[in-house]
This record gives sequence, structure tokens and C-alpha cells, in this order.
Amino acid sequence: MPVTMTAAAVEFAAALALLFPASRPAGALLAALLWAGYGAALIAARRRGDGAIDCGCDFGARRTGIGRFTIARAFALACAAVLLCLSPSGDGEIDSQSVFAALAFVALLFAAGALANLPATSRSAAR
Repeated sequence: MPVTMTAAAVEFAAALALLFPASRPAGALLAALLWAGYGAALIAARRRGDGAIDCGCDFGARRTGIGRFTIARAFALACAAVLLCLSPSGDGEIDSQSVFAALAFVALLFAAGALANLPATSRSAAR
């Protein structure tokens, strides 16, 4: 529980830092390190044989456990955060367009997660 609460606090701090262009590089670096850590932890759990656990990566319970999509998503988010870290910071104000773009990205991310958790079509009643 303490590790989970610490990770949530770090996520919140990174998200807050990303709102302001002056602190965006630090927030992006923090987010990149956190997501890379998540990816490494997911790989370690899968190799350890704990691949069937629910990692808490989605809002709903996962039926499939830790799959390739879950691991790839963590590292893709880490790469996106590194790219953001390398981008130039702005004039110090909140960039509302970036906030809405980030919210759209999160919506797409959850949609991709939902699609990845759909049952295989080979076992579908439609076939």
C-alpha cells in the first residue's frame, strides 16, 4: 500500500508539473521515469509467473492479466514523456490546447485498452 500511494503521489506531481510550461520538462522526466518503472515492474511480474494478476492499469478488472499490450503501453507512454521533455517550454502560462490534447490522448488510450481486452474473434459466437 505505501508503494501504491507513493506512485499515485508521484503521478499527481508529474501531472501538475505538466500543466505549466516552465515545469513541463521536469514533469515529463518524472512521468517518463515512472512509466518506465511501471513497464519494468510489469515485465518482472510476468517473468516471475505473476502475469495473471490485475495490474490496476485500467478502470475495470482485467480478464487476461498482464499482456504485451499493457507492457507496450507503459513504455510507449514513457517514450511520449521523453519526447515532451525534449520539447521547448513555452511562456510560463497554462497551455489549454495542450491540456485538451492530453485529455483526448487519455481517452484514446483507454479506448485502446478496452479494445485490447475484447475476447478473441476466434472464440466469438459470430464465427
